[in-house]
Amino acid sequence: GAMPLSSVLLPDPLTVPRGVRCCSFGTLRRHATARPSERSASTWDRRVHGQRHSAAVTLVSACSLSFGWHLRQRRRRRLPRRSSSRIVAQATGTAGDARSVLDGPFRLGRWTLKSRLLLAPMEQVSDCAYRRLCSDLGAGFTWTEMTRAAAMVRNNGSTLNRVDTFDPETPTGLQLLVKSPEELSGALEVLEELAASDRPHWARGVHGIDLNFGCPSPHIISEGAGPAVLAREDRLRDIFETLARWRSKTRLPIGAIGAKIRLGLNEDEERRGVYLRAVRLARGRLDYVTLHARHARDESRESVARWDTIRKAKEVAGNRVAIIGNGDVFSRADAVRMITETGCDGVLVARGAVKTAGMIFNREWNDDDEAVVAAAGSLESRLADLAKQFGGHRPKIAEYHKEAFRRVKARGLRQGMKEAAAKLVTWLSRKDDVATSPRAAEFFSPDVRVSVFNLTPPVETTYTGMDEIRQLLPLLAEMFKNGKVAVHVPMPEAANDPKQVVIGLSNTCTLNLLYNADDLVARATLCCSSCSCLEQFPDPADESAWGPAADGPYLREGTVEEMIEMRASKL
Repeated sequence: GAMPLSSVLLPDPLTVPRGVRCCSFGTLRRHATARPSERSASTWDRRVHGQRHSAAVTLVSACSLSFGWHLRQRRRRRLPRRSSSRIVAQATGTAGDARSVLDGPFRLGRWTLKSRLLLAPMEQVSDCAYRRLCSDLGAGFTWTEMTRAAAMVRNNGSTLNRVDTFDPETPTGLQLLVKSPEELSGALEVLEELAASDRPHWARGVHGIDLNFGCPSPHIISEGAGPAVLAREDRLRDIFETLARWRSKTRLPIGAIGAKIRLGLNEDEERRGVYLRAVRLARGRLDYVTLHARHARDESRESVARWDTIRKAKEVAGNRVAIIGNGDVFSRADAVRMITETGCDGVLVARGAVKTAGMIFNREWNDDDEAVVAAAGSLESRLADLAKQFGGHRPKIAEYHKEAFRRVKARGLRQGMKEAAAKLVTWLSRKDDVATSPRAAEFFSPDVRVSVFNLTPPVETTYTGMDEIRQLLPLLAEMFKNGKVAVHVPMPEAANDPKQVVIGLSNTCTLNLLYNADDLVARATLCCSSCSCLEQFPDPADESAWGPAADGPYLREGTVEEMIEMRASKL
């Protein structure tokens, strides 16, 4: 009968052939479960290379029996599989150490990459200059913009110009949008022809082929391309096999072939596991599968990527095909978390690369946004130099990168405004003698104007100058002390970078602050819908409510009630 593996006595390591020692348990398991016709040509037999073959066969037989017994027991008892995230955590050390997880040799097909962080193919974004910038910062691999295979077959000039692989030093893959094996074959023939022509960058600059089955564009889906292919199992298999056969024959330096997929067209296809079927088809045919953890109808900016699907895909893929995770990775910590939680082999970064100006690939970056803002100027200059070196950006790409870097720089300005407003809120909520404090001059300009509006009861008052503002500060302080405060800055899409902040209060009031060039409040507007506290606000024209003080005016004792009565009589 079969024995458990723990009872198998292994021979002395010095007497075991080299091929045996380097063989993994995954290889033993595949040998144990393979059909007899497949077992003779297994990885095990190839690794032995004739060294001590009898000893190898003896050990294989014992391990085959043991693993067969173990697998049968697992099926009977439904023994849980070991979590892939635990395996990764043990293999890479501390999960929080981004360098140990993300950096270092990473095998993708025939290539050994320097990092597990990869730059995504982004239309109107990832041209040759931008790919080189991200590669210099530390990206392990890059891809061109999506290229339509059908347009390549027609020799469309605009499409062929998108294959801007002018830099052989940057590991670059060509991403193709295909919907049939015939279309793919035609595009690969064009690639071979152009590589042999007067366009040497086609021969030296393309290091991989990526098939796009993830573009959620309704136009592409309506053509039967992109995610619409995932549910067509026979067609998908034929496409994978066409690419695998071509790679085995071509003389081009194609070291990695794979596909980028989504969870399906919709929630129903995700629930039926269409993406897992695509992963099964990729085993033995492709080197990797990139999984964007959303279906085609999900909005990337509104929905959360479902990383658990990446974990399921990795469990199906095993060691036969690499799984690259994609979705909601905006920092190196996010990438580490994705790898440790899902067990994926690599991480594809798209929006995270743009928002961090490529710093997410830098192994020295510690996810500090201030460092991104500080480096934005030099990175933008570097990108401009690279664009000149490789023939310049196309107009739309140049416009996109200009806007992207403007937003990164504006993020620093907005953060500065937010911090300035936070300091003002902290001072007002903690300081009791704000009316007499000399620190008021640190927040307000000498000619500051504050307008106060309320609907119920109706109030409309303006305070001008530091003296009148000091009358207002004690009651503003009471408002900040007695409720929650939220500070808002202009959205990144703003064409300019207005120096303004909106402070929301829990008592139906909002305070809008406009800052001058000296970062002092020059104008402010307090708007309320139904705030009873405005009844206590002093009338700037009523000087009787205020008495002299050494450091400025102050509110006399007992005058709050008097002002409420006075305000009520005026209303």
